Amino acid sequence: MAWVAGDRLQGGKYTIEKELGRGRFGVTYKDLNPQISDRTNRAILTGMKLDPKQRSQLYLRVITAANLYAGHLSCT
Repeated sequence: MAWVAGDRLQGGKYTIEKELGRGRFGVTYKDLNPQISDRTNRAILTGMKLDPKQRSQLYLRVITAANLYAGHLSCT
C-alpha cells in the first residue's frame, strides 16, 4: 500500500505530508497530527513474509528501539 500527501490515517488523526524514502523492507513517511501540531515519521513494512511469531518479535524490537531513541512511537 502506498500513501500520497494528503491521505489520512486512523480516522483522520494523522495526515501524510510526504514520502521520505523507500528501502528494502518498506516505505517511510512524514505525517502530521493536526490536533496537537505533532509531526512523526512512520515506517511501513512491505514485502516481508513473517509468521505470527516473527511479526511479534519484530514489533517488540521496533518498539524497544523507538523508545530508546525517540521516547514514543505510533504503530498503525
